Amino acid sequence: MILSTTNIEIVIENLQCYTIPMSISDDKKLTLEIASKIKLSRLKNNLKQSDVAEKAGLNTNYYAKVERGEAKPSVVTITKICKAIGIRSSEILSV
Repeated sequence: MILSTTNIEIVIENLQCYTIPMSISDDKKLTLEIASKIKLSRLKNNLKQSDVAEKAGLNTNYYAKVERGEAKPSVVTITKICKAIGIRSSEILSV
């Protein structure tokens, strides 16, 4: 994560996912940071959104909203997503 006075840029292993304006609420920042980590983990594991959604038992459209930071998944849903991707939930939830 790269911090500046105006933005937070989420970069994991040279893959940029989101630039988050500092002016948005902390709640939205956290949602986007989790979304970014989920998306980057999926891409790192060469999975499609539909693959992860199916393995996690989620609707593909809902899963896409999670990755875009438009949905706030429960801890149970995040755990299912992490299992589907093949990572530990602590990798996503550590902020």
